[in-house]
This record gives sequence, C-alpha cells and structure tokens, in this order.
Amino acid sequence: ATPTIVGTFHIYSKVRTQTMRGDNADGTRYETPDVPWISYFYSGYALHGAPWRASFGYAGSHGCINLPVSVAQWIYTWAPVGTAVVTHR
Repeated sequence: ATPTIVGTFHIYSKVRTQTMRGDNADGTRYETPDVPWISYFYSGYALHGAPWRASFGYAGSHGCINLPVSVAQWIYTWAPVGTAVVTHR
C-alpha cells in the first residue's frame, strides 16, 4: 500500500466514475475501471468508492482513501468543490 498524503486539502474536482491508472511500488502499472464517486483533493489523491474491498480501516490503496460505495456517494453529493479534507496518520 502507498501512504495517503498528510495535511489539509480541499476537494478540487469530482468525477462520477472513471478508470484510475497509475504506478505500483514495483514499477508496474495498474488500471482499475469504473471507480465510482471520486472526490479529488490533492494531485491524484481522492476519496472514492472501492467496491472490490470487503473491509475498510487498514492500508490497501495507492494513496487514495477507499470507502464503501454508499459512503463515497454520500460524500460526493454532500461535499461541494472547495470542501476541506483533513488527513492524518
């Protein structure tokens, strides 16, 4: 897993669904199609639904904050662009 950046940020973009792509720690590429309810808050870091996960609350992403789909949808609809996102260890 890649650590999530720590600090205070603001949602700058929201996307209903998207294919997310990037690099794994070992240099290989990943591609995850149909990621739902994405709220970007810093560079490629985002809050988003993770329907592939059965449990949450532990490291297991490429730096994003994985959420149950219903929670990601709630945040997406509740939080407008500009809403603060505070992350910590």
